[in-house]
Amino acid sequence: TEDRSQELVLARANSIVNQVFTVSVNCAGPVGKGRSILIDPEGAVLQEASGAAPDVLYQHIDFGAVAAVRERGTAGTNRMWDQFGPSDRPIELPLYQGRIDPQHWSPSNRHPN
Repeated sequence: TEDRSQELVLARANSIVNQVFTVSVNCAGPVGKGRSILIDPEGAVLQEASGAAPDVLYQHIDFGAVAAVRERGTAGTNRMWDQFGPSDRPIELPLYQGRIDPQHWSPSNRHPN
């Protein structure tokens, strides 16, 4: 589709924010523009199809990389899920009818994958 370049930016951003591998598959021509992409948990592009011809992407994924990024932080600095302090106010999530309460948040209680 015409917005594929924006979708690629969002796929990389989602990998960074969620600290996960992302596989963004686009449809083939004539409707789609191709350019499927594989991204690591820090937003690095592992593979990208050219879009000029049919492609097959194959990538060994080390799920230990997810745990490592979550432990040391994105680019070694940002630990997205470990930044709450005991005095922080809860974050309301009205769309989900919930909230994140730093008083009860414990990264060790969540599953890394």
